Amino acid sequence: GQASAPLPPSPPTIHGSMDEYRFAIADETVPAGRVVFSMANVGQVEHRLSLIPLPADFPPIEQQVQSPERRFVEQLAAIPPTSPGEEAAFAVDLQPGRYGIACFMVAPDGTSHAEKGMVAEFRVG
Repeated sequence: GQASAPLPPSPPTIHGSMDEYRFAIADETVPAGRVVFSMANVGQVEHRLSLIPLPADFPPIEQQVQSPERRFVEQLAAIPPTSPGEEAAFAVDLQPGRYGIACFMVAPDGTSHAEKGMVAEFRVG
């Protein structure tokens, strides 16, 4: 018989939480490669995390979501809208660089959660 190859190690999990209107992530620096993001909604309304790679020359994401001239950036991954008390996760392969997270759900007043401050930035690598 053939010796079975060892299983690859499980990817690191970045744990975080979402509430009105902010993200909290345990790790400021996230390793490159495959990473699992696990986000718990500890707020009172639905939230959704979108992960966005940011070019080196991109303004801070907090400024960008408030700016009238927003630059388009492609979303890399997202969790589905997550109800209060629920947790959602996704795995993603990250290259070194800057990343932003934002919640683009829209509040009853018509503004997005991102515009209310629900954005954050972190570095990979």
